[in-house]
Amino acid sequence: MTEILPALFAMLAERSITVDTQVRPLSEVTDAWTAQTPSGVRVVLTPDR
Repeated sequence: MTEILPALFAMLAERSITVDTQVRPLSEVTDAWTAQTPSGVRVVLTPDR
């Protein structure tokens, strides 16, 4: 598995593949944990500002 990571990161950097994300502040971690998100969407928690 680890041998494919460099290739995966390279494809992400080249934007030949993308990852759908939903950005939420860290203060919403409880809601983000229990929220329903569409299939294939990844939640990304960011520091509060």
